[in-house]
Order: sequence, then structure tokens, then C-alpha cells
Amino acid sequence: MDGGDEYAVGLKYNLGDKSANLPVWTIGGGLRIPQNSILRLAMDGELVLVDNLSKITMWSSGTSNLGVQKARVLDNGNFVLLGSEGEVVWASFDSPTNTLLPGQSFRYPQTLRALSSKSISSYYSLVISKSGELRLLWEHNVTYWSSQFSSKEARFDSNDRDGNLRIYSWDRVGRAWKPVWQAVEDQCSVFGSCGLYSVCGYNSTGPVCDCLNPNPLGGSGCWKLADLGNCRMHASVLTMNQTVIYGLYPSHDDEMLLSEMRCRDFCLKDAACLAATSMNDGSGLCKVKRTSFVSGYRGPSVRAVSFLKVCSVPQAVAARGAGTHLAGPVASAHDPGFGKGSAKRLIWPIVFIVLVTLLVVSTIQILILTILYRKRKILVSRKGIPEAQANALYSMLVRVSFEEAKELMNDFVDKIGASVFRGSLPNGTPIVAKVLTDVGVSEKEFRATVSTLSGTHHRNLASVKGFCFEGSNKVLLREFVPNGSLDKWLDVEENRDGGRIWEQKVEIALGIARGLAYLHSECQKCITHGNLKLENVLFDENMVPKLTDFGLRDLYSRQAQAPSSSESPSERDIYALGLMFLQILTCKREVYGETMESILNQVKQKWKFLDDYSSEAIERMARISFWCMQSQPFLRPSIGEVVKVLEGTLSVDRPPSFLVCRRDVEVDTEILEAEC
Repeated sequence: MDGGDEYAVGLKYNLGDKSANLPVWTIGGGLRIPQNSILRLAMDGELVLVDNLSKITMWSSGTSNLGVQKARVLDNGNFVLLGSEGEVVWASFDSPTNTLLPGQSFRYPQTLRALSSKSISSYYSLVISKSGELRLLWEHNVTYWSSQFSSKEARFDSNDRDGNLRIYSWDRVGRAWKPVWQAVEDQCSVFGSCGLYSVCGYNSTGPVCDCLNPNPLGGSGCWKLADLGNCRMHASVLTMNQTVIYGLYPSHDDEMLLSEMRCRDFCLKDAACLAATSMNDGSGLCKVKRTSFVSGYRGPSVRAVSFLKVCSVPQAVAARGAGTHLAGPVASAHDPGFGKGSAKRLIWPIVFIVLVTLLVVSTIQILILTILYRKRKILVSRKGIPEAQANALYSMLVRVSFEEAKELMNDFVDKIGASVFRGSLPNGTPIVAKVLTDVGVSEKEFRATVSTLSGTHHRNLASVKGFCFEGSNKVLLREFVPNGSLDKWLDVEENRDGGRIWEQKVEIALGIARGLAYLHSECQKCITHGNLKLENVLFDENMVPKLTDFGLRDLYSRQAQAPSSSESPSERDIYALGLMFLQILTCKREVYGETMESILNQVKQKWKFLDDYSSEAIERMARISFWCMQSQPFLRPSIGEVVKVLEGTLSVDRPPSFLVCRRDVEVDTEILEAEC
């Protein structure tokens, strides 16, 4: 598959020409499997696809003890399991994926789902109703084409990756598959044709994809739309004539009767509005989008004006991560008249002002820290210093020698975790030291990072108090959080009864998300956690969760860091957050091989007495967990959206169905390989 280390099992057309050997059926609808997987016909007649490393069954035919004797691929492309008398027990024709072959029937309630190069399944599907009507769907709730369809003669028909249904015939002269019919003639009418953050339009060559908010720095791909919660008073509106913007998740809009200018002003003033479309078709409707998952189309016949809210603060945009590449009908080309010039004129003065401001603030901060450090050094060197004054110095970020650290930690004898020791200040206040190894940065870089971390102040973060950088000895001092870690809490709570435990789980998840949201989008500089796992969430005396070990990834040597990937650090944080939410819901460390339905069923079976409110909160948490773990990083929500979903102020659709499979989760000093 395109993923490199992922594979699929299926059938290809065999015409002797490698370029023409297209896949026509795959097991599990394009199920991605690791390299060491095995397809086996078991002794009981079950055809199974097994991950040989974890021994997890990824797919099975459901034919156990039904008399299956052998498997065979027929000349018409049907893969069958046969009984002792040659009867068909199971056939691939009964479970089509994205293609129908000649002689293959398409019956209710079968579905053709377009294959995707980057995920288990696409969002486009073809369904057939009981009456025989065919419909092309985006996900399960948006119909963008339907027809009473009679059969046509052709080699095969396919629901392609771009969401269109086509019938192909083999051109013997050109030696290629050529479409002879397609369901949607106007490719821009295919829902979400150009993907996220983009708009489908036309030029002299045909349909093209452009970015809704062009990247002012140039390059390919579209920038993610800014998390407007970071914009505060710096939002502006980009006007796009003859353009309709629509939401993908959720696919419905809030509609109201407003004039064009009132529609624009309403979106600008509404903190949750990301875009709005004013229809000029006589309806007078203003369609408001409150989701960042948007797409659109434009053209001379489109009777609408759209307003896109953009953020004028560059770092608020950058906090969402790198751009995403378009998936559209043809290569993207930016339209010079599509709001691009004004954006470039505005961006560079703002960048200059922001950089100068950051430089001034950083200089002042370093001067203050230097003065405090020298003052403390003078004070502690004098005999007879009042103990209250010495202790007060530890309320700020201070540098200590390794001998002082050993004294505070009582020679590092009270070990409470991996490289973590408990000690106390002279007044008896508990404090924790984390001994750092494989630090690969200079003292200047180390101090700058620790200074940034010490400036974080949030009820869901364990505060940084001081540090030691002396030769090979590097120590980080932070506040002591008394009530243990999340992994130990889950071990204790696994068998407890009561609806309150589920409310508490949602509260814990919300606290973790708020702490991460503060790091990602509320600090002067975006701070990523880099090591988000159960052990790094601690509880204070009031059972408030606090994140620890955040922002340390950049301190380690390149040899100790995990391999790089296409995901940004903030996107990896979101993935790890989704994994943690599932672990909280199930009280299990290993949730691989699970689907959202299986997790919700486990919850319902174990806690049948949950009221409607708790059930809704748990389902919201499960849904957003799977959104966070989408294999395509640009589909993952921002941390601000995660918080709103858990708070119940933002709705969340069901995520695309997929299995939680093994992947490498990158952390600061190690790779935790998550296994099924």
C-alpha cells in the first residue's frame, strides 16, 4: 500500500500488463495489515488473516464448522470457499469492496466503499436501497447523487477514490482502462471532492482545487484553519464571491435568515463561527459553520457569497501544525484573485512586530532570572540566613548545584518512579527531582527550555521549580503531587461499581485535555508534551489530574529520540491523548484490536445502570478518542475542539470506522511500541 509498511490482501485483474492489474477486491474492505501477517485456511474451515507477531486475528470469513474443504479463485474473479461436494460456502462476490466485476450482483444491503491510500476506508460509498435505488454517500448521512440505475455492459464498475462511480472498459489499443460512464458529471458536485481546507473550482483545463486560506509562505498543501480560540480580537473575514463553504464534520449547518452583511458580521462576532455562506438564490439563508473540517466549491453559476474567518496572529495558525496536501481531481493551482495578495501584505509586518516583542520579553526575562540567581547565591553563602528567606527562593525557578540537589533529595534514596526521587525543602515541603540522562543540548539551550517550562501555570500541570546542570548531572525539580499516577488509579478503579466513576473518568479526561490545550495554544510558545502516557498524569490531594514531564523532548540527544515521522509533535500529542482516553474508558493498557463499537459495548455491559447524561458523555469521549487516533493527522481535531467536545459544547460525529492497530508512539527518550 501507499503507507510503505502496510499491506492489504486481495485480488487483482490479470491482463499481463502490470500497470493494468488493478485491485478489484480486498479482504476487510482494504484492511491494512503489517508485513508479517498470514492468510490461513484453518482445519475447521475458517479463513483467517492473522498478525503473526501479536497472534491477533485481523479478519475471518465466519465459516467455522460449515464443511469448508478448499479455497479457489474462479475465472470470473470470484474467490470462493467450497464444501466437500463443490458447493459454495462463502464467496468474495457477496462482500464487494470498491468494484463490481461482470456477472457480480449488487444487492441490498451491500455497500461499495472507495479505497483510500491513507486509511482503512474512504468516506465515499455506494449503497443500494430495498427498491433498487443507487445512492452515492459521503460517510453515512450526505447523499450527493442518486439514480434508478439499470445494468450496463462493461468490464467492471468501480467506486473510485475521488468519490465518483464509473464504468470502465479495457482499451486493447491503448492498453489502459478507460471510463465509459460516470455517475457525477460535474466532479465539483462530489461532496468533499478537494478534501479539507480547500475549494473546488474550474479553469480552462477543468476542475482544480485551491486552498480556502492560501499558505502565505508558499509551498504545496493547504494550511489548517486557525484555532480561533487563539485569535482573541485578531480575527478578520475573507470574502469569497460565487463560493459555497460547507462542513464535512458535522455535515449540517446552522441556518438563519440574514442579509449578506449581517451574515458576515454575525460570523465575525460569534466566537464559535469559522465560516458562513450567504445564499443569493432567493432564500435569504445564512449558513453558519462551527467546525474546522470544511470544504467548498465555486463557479460562475454559484449564487452565494462565503465569509471565512481567518486569524491575523501567525503563531496561532502555526500552533495547529503543518499544512496538508490536497486530494483533488487535478493538481492544485492557487488562484491569484482568491484573497492572496492582501494576506501577504499583512503577514510580514505582523511577523516583524511579534518577533521584536518576543525578543524584548525574552531579554527582560533572562535579566530577571540572572539577578534572582545571583541574589540567591549570595544569600545561601552567608551563615545565619533566615530559613524563611531561603525557602522563599525555591518558589521561583532557581539553579542548584548537584550537592544541593543531593541534600534536598536526601542522597536520592526515596525513589518513586523511573529516575524520579522524592525530597523536601528545608521547611519540610515535599519536592520531586527527575534525573535526566542523554541530555544532548548545551547549558544555554537547557536553561532556555527549563525557563519556558517554569513559566507555565495551570491547575492541570505540575509546576517546574528549579534545575541542576553540572557536568554529567542534570536534574529537574518540580512540585510533588501526592495521590499517585493515573495508571495506578485505573488498576484500583477497574472493578469498582457506581455511575460516579464514569463521571469522574470524563472529568479526568477533561482535565488532561485542558492541561494539554494550555500547553499547545495558551502559552507564549506552543509547548508539546512529547511523552503523554498514563504514568505522566498524577493526582493532587483533590484528585485533580496534573500532567508531568511535558516539553522535555528537545533536551535529549538525537540518538535517544525516536525516529522522525510526517506527523508534527502536536499531532502526535493528539494521537497519544486519544489512546489515553480509550485506556481510561476500558481500564486496560492494551486497547489494540478494538473498535469504537466494541469499546462502547464493553462499557454498556459493565455499567448497565448509566443514565442518559453519563451515556452521552461516555459516547462523546469514545468518539473524540477515535478522531484523535485517525491515521491521517490532518483529520485529527485540535486540542481546543477536544476540550469543547468533552465539555459538551461541541457536537462530534461518529468517526470513520477503523480498528485500533499497532503503531509506534514516539516519546522523549524511548519508543513505546503499541501492540495489538
